[in-house]
Amino acid sequence: MTADIDKIYTKKRGTVVTAPLLCQHCQIGPLTVYGPTVKQNPHFVTARRRSIRVFEPYDLVFKVGQVPDAIYIVHSGWAASYVSPRQGVRHILDFSLPSNVINPLTMMCGPQPLPYAVIALTSLVLCEFPLKAADELLSSSEIQREELVKAYHKHISGFFLRLGETARLGAEARVARLTLSLSNRVKGVGLLHNNSFDFPVRREDFADAMGITLIHLNRTLAALHAKGALWFEHRRMKIIDEHVLREIAKG
Repeated sequence: MTADIDKIYTKKRGTVVTAPLLCQHCQIGPLTVYGPTVKQNPHFVTARRRSIRVFEPYDLVFKVGQVPDAIYIVHSGWAASYVSPRQGVRHILDFSLPSNVINPLTMMCGPQPLPYAVIALTSLVLCEFPLKAADELLSSSEIQREELVKAYHKHISGFFLRLGETARLGAEARVARLTLSLSNRVKGVGLLHNNSFDFPVRREDFADAMGITLIHLNRTLAALHAKGALWFEHRRMKIIDEHVLREIAKG
């Protein structure tokens, strides 16, 4: 499905097109926050999707302070949410993968200014649902409402967990934990192969996500490779020995 949609759209910056695909044909839909609804009534989902937005690598999707009037689900590609506490400094808060809501705060709080920016890391395809339609979609059944609560809890818990890791763990443990977390997430959408996956970030981006300098990151990656834990090169991550990596992740 991802390959098909990539063929259909000409990747022009900020292009907005009418979504031609029916949700019952989508492999990503059942994995999203509205998964229960798309499984029971995919036409209900299709009718509430406004459009599909396509972005090129490093296009700015949202700027800080922007007030989205819709929620956006990643159909294909990767994005990153980040803040810039001071000029020339950037900290990546999270990565958005296929099936993720790229602006979860809007889903949780409605039309409020975003405290972070979002940038495309790869060619990015987003399904757009206006807020009123998203509310109908996410409250369509009891099982769907339960799934929404789980999504809220997961997002908030993940934020505080990452905050704690940055404060108390060393660089090796942080890299190990991020790698394990991402491998689990990509596995859920069928993008993990032989314990390796595309991690389409520059080393500078990786360092920004870890809260360390590029030099420190390179030393950390070299140390983890020497320990037989993981390998990262050419924007691809491979877990060499998961047991070793999990031990390092304990800090």
